[in-house]
Amino acid sequence: MGRMFSLMILGWLPVLGLAVGCGDGGGSGQSGTECPGGKLDTKTNLCWQHPIEDTLMTWQEALDYCDSLDKGSSTDWRLPTLDELRSLVVGCAFTITGGSCGLCDGCAKLSCGDDSCNGSTWLKGPSSQGCYWSDELNSAAACFALWSSTAVTDDAEKAFSVNFGSATIVPKEKEPAESTTRARCVRTMTP
Repeated sequence: MGRMFSLMILGWLPVLGLAVGCGDGGGSGQSGTECPGGKLDTKTNLCWQHPIEDTLMTWQEALDYCDSLDKGSSTDWRLPTLDELRSLVVGCAFTITGGSCGLCDGCAKLSCGDDSCNGSTWLKGPSSQGCYWSDELNSAAACFALWSSTAVTDDAEKAFSVNFGSATIVPKEKEPAESTTRARCVRTMTP
């Protein structure tokens, strides 16, 4: 009973505007402004690659792809961290920045996660495609998972991804060819 009550309280804290876990308390959803090669999130000052390449990659391929990307006359692209990807989540109080899911750059052990990291209902997000990100980020790649640069600290074979079809934070195998997903590169804009 006590654990169930605690989980119920944790689930409501983000709705009440109280930060739990990692981050600053909420997904920004402010990704509509253009920046060279992408869409600018005005809250985080991050430029997100747009549109994204609809190519499946291993984690290392995704790191290499972003490091070598030349888009919008810029070459400072990189694979985003887990915290940066979480800043794109909209419509899922558990996995938005500051949501009750404890997985983040500062706590990247599998034990930091719990059931709240499983996100929400498949394709019931607020975007017109059902994604758990803003409409401005919709693309041909729809609501699939995206790699983060954040490796799982207690399992060297895995890194985190965020599946925007369900707002789920997923530890995935880094290398087997059957463990591929997409990448959306990011770069920091200087004010």
